[in-house]
Amino acid sequence: MISKEWRDARWKLLIALAAILVIVFVLPRSYEKIQADTRRDIERMQRDIESPDAGLLPPDIPPEMREQELNNYVDDMRSQIEDMRTPGYLVAMAESEIRGFSMGANLVLVPLAGLLGVALISGEVGRGTIFLLLSRPVSRRRTLLTKYSICAVVLLAAALVGAVASVISGYAHGYPTGSVGAVEILASAALFWLGSLFVLGVALLASVLFGDIIKSIIAAIAALYVIFSAPDLVRTLIQWLTWTDEDYEQGFSSTDAWYQAFERIRLVNYWTAEDLRTGELILSQAAQNSLVCLVAAVVPLLLALWWFRRKAY
Repeated sequence: MISKEWRDARWKLLIALAAILVIVFVLPRSYEKIQADTRRDIERMQRDIESPDAGLLPPDIPPEMREQELNNYVDDMRSQIEDMRTPGYLVAMAESEIRGFSMGANLVLVPLAGLLGVALISGEVGRGTIFLLLSRPVSRRRTLLTKYSICAVVLLAAALVGAVASVISGYAHGYPTGSVGAVEILASAALFWLGSLFVLGVALLASVLFGDIIKSIIAAIAALYVIFSAPDLVRTLIQWLTWTDEDYEQGFSSTDAWYQAFERIRLVNYWTAEDLRTGELILSQAAQNSLVCLVAAVVPLLLALWWFRRKAY
């Protein structure tokens, strides 16, 4: 069974690895390009300072205040130029660049997990091999867990390749050693892998419920959209039920506390710890996020196991 599942999954893994390598090695800017872009931005800002244009300001500023606002704008640009000329600015730009393409590599895990999950049972039903699978002297629970485990290992392999390739790419593009953050990149990839197991579990559950790959794909996408958009959907419902015209005119400035509180139930936030993305490895937050991701991954898996043991084919 293991060799069969690996044969079914390996082409998806190869496509995902190709996408990861393109994101990590082809798309990023080199450190020399970052330096050249920074110099070009400084030159452009210096030209604006030498001949400031009132058209740079928003048109709704009163005429009597435009000169003062233009002076403030020029002062801000001078401050930005001073900051951009410091060595720390280029290092920060390199850190931002490597975080961007390493996160892009992690994002490949989401469609990979979905593709792996929706075909686990519905693929067997579609090929007519589900009866052969169930006729083996192996329990349904073990069968499903074996399939799930192989997919989890495939996702882990993709996450590790993406993390290692991100580190190699950082050095290959000439980034300063301090900007690469190998430990943070590996920790972020591990956390995102745990998060992708939730997508795998939801896709697996859809595959067990519907037994048809098209229906499974539609159901998995719909379920993931609702779950990931839950904070926005709840906030929109509350606004529609309770807000007055005055509330809409004031915007969110007077309701920031309750508005932001819904971010605590946004599952994706636990996949990408802010401290890991900014190069600070805080074990307490990483452990908390890992626990949330692990619990979220287990719930759809248990539901899929429960239904698969009772479903007739």
